[in-house]
Amino acid sequence: MRRTESLFDSFFRDLETNNYQLGKGIDIYKEDNQYVVLIDMPGFNRDDIKVDFKEDVLMITAEKAEEETNGKEYYFKNRSRKSVNRKIRFNDVSQDQIEGSYDNGVLKLVLPIEIPVEAQPRQIEIK
Repeated sequence: MRRTESLFDSFFRDLETNNYQLGKGIDIYKEDNQYVVLIDMPGFNRDDIKVDFKEDVLMITAEKAEEETNGKEYYFKNRSRKSVNRKIRFNDVSQDQIEGSYDNGVLKLVLPIEIPVEAQPRQIEIK
């Protein structure tokens, strides 16, 4: 029986052939029947980050407004508004069991892989 290729697998195969970049500061790997997504997001607070999963798409957004100047006369100012907007498609994720944490500027999302009902072994009672 041939296993169908997951959208996740085909996405990364396409990355290799098309030289497409998802962005810097992101790692995605598969481990123990789950996907793990690590995104570097320094300078954000936990409350600045919003993560949604809808129709097989993981959406990560964050925005931090420019800090108040409080009457300061800056010689140089480069710490301004920051934003993150990432979308990653997964087609075999158990949406209700996704977990996330944010520690030391790194967002970690764990997405358990959902085994399709038809692929799960089931014992049939003989009558």
